[in-house]
Amino acid sequence: MKNLGLPIKYAIQPLFQDKGGRKEIGYIVSKAYVVKEIKEYSTGGNCSTHYNVVFPYRNINYYELFEKRVNPKFRKVGYYDKICINTNFVREIYENYNEAKMICNIMNAPFENKKDEIQKLEDKITDKTKDLNITKND
Repeated sequence: MKNLGLPIKYAIQPLFQDKGGRKEIGYIVSKAYVVKEIKEYSTGGNCSTHYNVVFPYRNINYYELFEKRVNPKFRKVGYYDKICINTNFVREIYENYNEAKMICNIMNAPFENKKDEIQKLEDKITDKTKDLNITKND
């Protein structure tokens, strides 16, 4: 599988109890296609950046993995524009796995009793995304 012409970074992917995405049950580090970078400015002069990404795999129920790879899906809007219709909102992206993992471990503190299941799922996704190369910033 190729990078599809989109940047690929590490991001922290939430795991949900069910497909409806109602209750978070942990977090993993996963590679993700970066579809959009959004900068928002406040009246105080501060700027925050967040991202729309597509994770290549999703959990479907607790710590089970949906086995089919997910690619960004675009829909034409207007004559020239396309929007990605299957993105996830994240506040941070990372070029370095270890940095992402450190933040992910902090976020997983409330789910300490599920640490093994979370790590198994992360390992499985890491193995399935070996072909996706992290895009380095210039």
